Amino acid sequence: MSFDYKTDSDYQDDERRKRRSEELARIIPGLSADEIARAVERWCFMLGSQTSMDEVDRGTFADFRTGLGLGFDGLHSMSS
Repeated sequence: MSFDYKTDSDYQDDERRKRRSEELARIIPGLSADEIARAVERWCFMLGSQTSMDEVDRGTFADFRTGLGLGFDGLHSMSS
């Protein structure tokens, strides 16, 4: 049996990630908050380990859309 132990820091990170995902959901129509959260994590990983959710802001929106593989029609092609 395995346990998923989370520290206070983990919970704070989760809450920050959720808030950022909800903010991005308003900016990027057509994706759920969960899809955006996974995409942001993947995108930050691709940018490098020093990149965090907090660094994904409105100023990097175009790069974020490109990283997600969104087409001009607004449809997404992200795989799970």
